[in-house]
Amino acid sequence: MYKVFYNLCKEHLSEELEKVEKMPQGGSERQYFRLFLKNSKTVLGVFNPNMSENEAFVKLQGVFQKQNLPVPVIFGVDKSKQYYLCSDNGKNTLFDLIKKDEAGNLEKSAYEYFEQSIKYLTRFQTSFIKEPNIFEYCSVPKEFDRRSIMWDLNYFKYNFLKVRSVPFNEIALEDDFEKLSSKIASIPMQGFMYRDFQSRNIMIDEGKLVFIDFQGGRRGPFQYDVVSLLWQALAELSEQDKENLIKSYIIELQKILPKSQEYFYRDLNEIILLRLLQVLGAYGFRGLIERKSHFIKSLPSGIKQLVNHWESTDLGKKYPELNSCIDFINKQQEHQQHKIKTTGLTINICSFSYANGSYPIDLSGHGGGYVFDCRGLQNPGRIEGYKHLTGKDKKVIDYMRLYGEVESFINSAYQIVEKHATLYESQGYVYLSVAFGCTGGRHRSVYCAEEVAKRLEFNGFNVHLWHREFPTI
Repeated sequence: MYKVFYNLCKEHLSEELEKVEKMPQGGSERQYFRLFLKNSKTVLGVFNPNMSENEAFVKLQGVFQKQNLPVPVIFGVDKSKQYYLCSDNGKNTLFDLIKKDEAGNLEKSAYEYFEQSIKYLTRFQTSFIKEPNIFEYCSVPKEFDRRSIMWDLNYFKYNFLKVRSVPFNEIALEDDFEKLSSKIASIPMQGFMYRDFQSRNIMIDEGKLVFIDFQGGRRGPFQYDVVSLLWQALAELSEQDKENLIKSYIIELQKILPKSQEYFYRDLNEIILLRLLQVLGAYGFRGLIERKSHFIKSLPSGIKQLVNHWESTDLGKKYPELNSCIDFINKQQEHQQHKIKTTGLTINICSFSYANGSYPIDLSGHGGGYVFDCRGLQNPGRIEGYKHLTGKDKKVIDYMRLYGEVESFINSAYQIVEKHATLYESQGYVYLSVAFGCTGGRHRSVYCAEEVAKRLEFNGFNVHLWHREFPTI
């Protein structure tokens, strides 16, 4: 890889490469390297095995550069089409510069950058007017059609709903998805859809904006990119800022496309919904499956955005099964977070099923904690007459207490947690996560979680107990 970048610098910049610094990788396969040249300047080296995506980036960059849009300069592409050089536009993104006042609104300098960004967006989206062939340069799929929309919805289903063990009726949810995808695919206001127009993809280089990561662009609804920027989970823009920025966007867009306003608001709620679901699918895959910490930390904000939007609209009437899912997600999230104190220590204890997904991820933002595997213990679930019971029922409790290894297991788990919790309290920590898992999440894990919770409460700890598979027991 170093040799490829060395040759590219020599061939296209007539400069020697002195040092290579690998940059943090985001949510894609692309890898970025800061290349230090002998003349003390830097450029970026990019490796991406997806050649069609690279080709789209290069061709779209050419279109945008001709239209005087601020995008990276491409210096050279390797013959394999997997490596290329582009301008280094610094380390600061728009996201890094977000600052808010006491009311939660963006401070003036940050707001002005957002307003500039949203105005530039109108030019990206209408770039097809001057370059009608732009959609031919896009990688497949070249259009945000029903199939693409269904892919995003299923991404949410398989990487978030199923991983977080959210119950749903497959056919009913598919009906909701079909209805939602048909609605969005029929939106009349279509142009170049940037696809991932968010503040981490907007660089601030010596006070000027530079837009990156547009290789996924395609034909699609104008509203999608606006939502991507203004409803970005961790940015948490206020309703006032969103409203004002949308007004600025529409004023700018109407200079190019008159009567945009009447179309923009008509389908906005569905677009917001789709984007929030797509983002949670991405967070689920990168965070819950790949265990990347940044995406795990982003999940609570993503869930909050979805629930807030859902509760402020009438979408629940249109999409009843999705309504059930979001209601469950909200309650599940409350179980993990609503009893956490700002002072003192809260121990969150959970039971779960290994057969119904992975162990629960701590979404409090604290990370860490313990997971105890109860599957080696005697299983009352194999006995007729016990299968329908849980670890809270007297018959199961009496059964578990017959075995000394069960008591030994609970004692050991308690001692570990109690010592750790005592240390946490002395150091001012406010949260500790503890989970007990078994095959079905019904008998052994529930019993062990209940027993350890009782002992900790008896010794003065603040405990919040919930059972993932049976939240109502």
